[in-house]
Amino acid sequence: MHTIIKGLFIFIILLPSLGLAQGINFPDGLYRDISPGDFKEKNLSSKYYNELWTYHANMDNGMQVIVNFSINDFGSAYKGRVTGGKLMLNMEDGTNYVVNKEYSLETFTNEPDSNF
Repeated sequence: MHTIIKGLFIFIILLPSLGLAQGINFPDGLYRDISPGDFKEKNLSSKYYNELWTYHANMDNGMQVIVNFSINDFGSAYKGRVTGGKLMLNMEDGTNYVVNKEYSLETFTNEPDSNF
């Protein structure tokens, strides 16, 4: 009985947050070749919008390279929208190296037509 009451209580508390999502966009159509526009940021004007790009590369020597680029806005009055990058190297022997860097949105450049 207590489990049902706890579940109902949690559902009632979380119910208002279900309406905060902007929506979900599912892929449509068939597979296709990528184009430069696929790598262009969407950068919606929402206060709570986050966008991530992740690239994985497996090298011949067993090393894995993972690169993340992001535009993040946590909706906070204390921190504005930022962009960032993370480079991760995973070695075959189990050692890992990670480098992170955060930038202001004004310094973010994304020009997919010129590969920059």
